[in-house]
Amino acid sequence: MRPASGTKGAQVLPCSAALLAAVALFACSSRESLPPGDAARGKALFTRGLTRDGSPVRATLGDGVSELAGEAAACASCHGPSGAGTFEGGILAPDISGARLRREVGPRWPGDPLARPAYGEASLVRAVAGGVGPTGRIFGPAMPRYALGAKDLAHLLAYLRILGTETDPGVSAGALRLGARLPLSGPWAGVGEDVRAVLSAQFEAVNRRGGIYGRRLELALEDATARAPPAAPLSARALAEVASIWRGPPGDDDQLPAVGVIDLQPRERPAVNAFLLQPGAELEARIAVQHALARLTPAAPLVVVGEQGGWARGARAEADRRGVGRGPVRALLEVADARAAAAYRPGAILFQGEAAALGELLEALGEGTPAQVLAPCSVAARLPPAQRAPASKTVLFVCPALLGDQSGRGLAPFSAFLERSGLAPRNLAFQANAYAAATVVMEALKRAGEGVSRAGLVRALESLRDFETGASPPVSFGPERRVGVAGAYLARLETDGRLTPVTGWLELSP
Repeated sequence: MRPASGTKGAQVLPCSAALLAAVALFACSSRESLPPGDAARGKALFTRGLTRDGSPVRATLGDGVSELAGEAAACASCHGPSGAGTFEGGILAPDISGARLRREVGPRWPGDPLARPAYGEASLVRAVAGGVGPTGRIFGPAMPRYALGAKDLAHLLAYLRILGTETDPGVSAGALRLGARLPLSGPWAGVGEDVRAVLSAQFEAVNRRGGIYGRRLELALEDATARAPPAAPLSARALAEVASIWRGPPGDDDQLPAVGVIDLQPRERPAVNAFLLQPGAELEARIAVQHALARLTPAAPLVVVGEQGGWARGARAEADRRGVGRGPVRALLEVADARAAAAYRPGAILFQGEAAALGELLEALGEGTPAQVLAPCSVAARLPPAQRAPASKTVLFVCPALLGDQSGRGLAPFSAFLERSGLAPRNLAFQANAYAAATVVMEALKRAGEGVSRAGLVRALESLRDFETGASPPVSFGPERRVGVAGAYLARLETDGRLTPVTGWLELSP
């Protein structure tokens, strides 16, 4: 069978030519004449379905019709991150670890279809590209036939040779090392120290109970505000990243699983394996639009005012998704000047900006305005006491964190942890995020099992559904979902600075 065509950035050869070329390259790799990154590139293909140029691998199932691409076509999606195999839905994905492939499998009974000789380089290529086993048996329709160029085939084979024997950074016989990038110097040092103390206390509590599968948890720190680069990057020292306040530069660290990052210097492109606990500005704005559109009168426009960032992008995306502006009744308007927004007689205003600009907006709207202003919680934290009273009458703040016991669960576990650990409740938003992030990571480590790897940890994180952290709303992740909390409360700011919920928990609806 010829491989399917269309793999971006790779020359896809006819099966026989690809086979010969890949075998030749694989033979070179066995003499260690290929660069050491080949197995790493093969791992990206195996675990995430990415070819050497970063494009998604493409494959056709054995029925010759169904196509797969990217992570859906990744070998690990069926055989597991360690290649040990799975059995789901009545379909067996056998053990393809390196040691298993190199060993002959004898028949368990006469005519056993799984009996086979040891795989060699040529038979492995035939299996990957053509779906044919070393005895000539055609694999079942669930086995993809991969469209790969010769180098990608060689990289995959190089990784298969070591599959099941490698150990990711931060994993040893007696310890699991988790890392955090925190501001440990400068004006944010107090926040960094409070987060470090929360993580350390949680790890120590787990270690007193025997660790996770007998391994101690260790914390590796990197000063995110230090001028000199670290001697070794966090990706070379830690299995995963937890509760960092700054991420490192884009690059190899994209492969480092990161949970609960609060990135004060956000990237244009989120890291591949970043699992966020907070929705972020775009999702908050979408929830605000969802709430506003359910209450607008037919002629009243929705106005976005202030900074043009994630808040504005989220508002535009949600308004477009809900058909705003395509009918005769409503429009989405964007204005830069807060005072000018009042002239449009809006039904609702989505505001993101500085406290002074919010004050100007409220003054321009005047008392008794029918317009409702929605703003992120971060704006409420910056309002001076003199502006709280007028804001309390007109503004609802979108808050993705737990507020008191409004969720029915509250912050009792987190509060008890602080008291038990002797930690002062200072930078509460950061401390609660660190507690929730560490709780999520520790649960994922348990689900990943004793043979934990980064790929296995990612899959364990993706399995979390409505997981209770004790310091956040329930968290859910998935292969296509990297934001664990997809909702918020709407709250009113009291004159004493407290936020009081005025709605229940609002999930972003389809």
